[in-house]
Amino acid sequence: IKGAYSRAIQVLNTDQYLAYDWRAVPENQWEEAAYDRDQPALCQVTTDAIMASINKSLKIYRVQKPCLKWYWNFDVQALRLLFPDCMMTVERVYKPIPLNPVKTSLPAEWDRLKDEEQARNGKTTRREFFKLLSNTSYGIKAQRDPRPTAHTNLCIAGMITARSHLALIEMADECRKHGLIWRYSDTDSVCVTGEYFDGLTDAINERISPFTAECEGYDERVMIFSLKRYIRRPDDD
Repeated sequence: IKGAYSRAIQVLNTDQYLAYDWRAVPENQWEEAAYDRDQPALCQVTTDAIMASINKSLKIYRVQKPCLKWYWNFDVQALRLLFPDCMMTVERVYKPIPLNPVKTSLPAEWDRLKDEEQARNGKTTRREFFKLLSNTSYGIKAQRDPRPTAHTNLCIAGMITARSHLALIEMADECRKHGLIWRYSDTDSVCVTGEYFDGLTDAINERISPFTAECEGYDERVMIFSLKRYIRRPDDD
């Protein structure tokens, strides 16, 4: 997925949540809010589908005894895609109400400057600088260790990762629909085995819009050693 976190920031315009409040969603609107792909909502659910960070890595699994969890609505949707038969009962829903009226978030401007620089001069240091600004705009919101900063905003950090999760799982699900086997994922990519066809990337992009993805290669070997340690290479040394 091209610039997954940056794209999530722009799609949700997260800068408008630099100041925010919460609103309880009426019970008759819980399901609608939980399955909204555009507007963020925080959902309390009883479920046997778990998404949790363990040893600094996202783990997704099923449990025998359903438990009470808080998920962003985008993660609720992602889990239902992964486990269509899972229990997912919505108990409460809250929506963040943005109090910082801006039309676009800063990463949109940084991406524009990055693309303009690349078009004029190629992949220069200046181009990489704007890319770095965009890429760090998630991390600075999520920072808690060793201590929070003035930029820490866990509401924004949560909705960014959750919206990116949904795009990733939609991409994996689209591959599965075309008969491919999902083997491994990093933050913004899927590694699959099966028969590749030219229309796959177009089908994925239609599915995950407004995110976009590109194919990094096929008919190649991928060796997976451990989390975050993998090598993709063609059939030569």
